[in-house]
Amino acid sequence: MERRCHWRIGHWLNGRLGGGTLAEVVAALLRDHGFDDFDVSEVSGDLLGYVQGDIASARSLIEPLLEAFQIDAIEDAGLRRFRSRMRASLPALPVEILVDRQDEPLWQETRGHDSDFAAEALVSFYDPDLDYEQASARSHRVA
Repeated sequence: MERRCHWRIGHWLNGRLGGGTLAEVVAALLRDHGFDDFDVSEVSGDLLGYVQGDIASARSLIEPLLEAFQIDAIEDAGLRRFRSRMRASLPALPVEILVDRQDEPLWQETRGHDSDFAAEALVSFYDPDLDYEQASARSHRVA
């Protein structure tokens, strides 16, 4: 995390260089703003860099991260807890398709009419190469 906008190359005086986990970055932002009662143990994800260009509150620095990485912030008896929504997982299910079953083909092809399948896919995401601005990608089938 770099405060003087040199996060790619670091700074010898007061800059910090290097990637970190999202939990480490949120914890550093909270500590830098005088917060000690927090729990980031349930935050998952990696952060390539984070630039603080101006003086800002902890909330204004952390809220974009909460939105981009789908993190919930909860206050519980004076303790600020942060939890990644993506950590909630379902029980593991066996994947049987990777097993060579006796008397069954290794793979199977199912054909259908073009109208049975989606003609286009649209994906929205936060692009780390564009300072986590929202971006989208579109793909469509060429007939």
